[in-house]
Amino acid sequence: MLARPILAAAKEREIKVPPQLPHAVLFYTAGELTARELKTHGIEYTHFAHPKIYTNMCGPDCEDKMAVHWTLHLEGKRSIAESLSALVATFK
Repeated sequence: MLARPILAAAKEREIKVPPQLPHAVLFYTAGELTARELKTHGIEYTHFAHPKIYTNMCGPDCEDKMAVHWTLHLEGKRSIAESLSALVATFK
């Protein structure tokens, strides 16, 4: 589901993104939404995917890039396309 819009944004901007970026976004999304839901029930949750996993999948600072750009979508402040386009632009 996310691979197509990520690759489309990369093609539009003529940017080569890491091949595992769609997987990294999925991992980040799952961890972030799980943490938020459990927090509403008073349960602390640590993301399974630690920074080294993100570094291996999509390079240094990948997790930070997603936190800045993809989180805006998760919070309902940006569309999927806007968030992914901004994320892709960080790989220029």
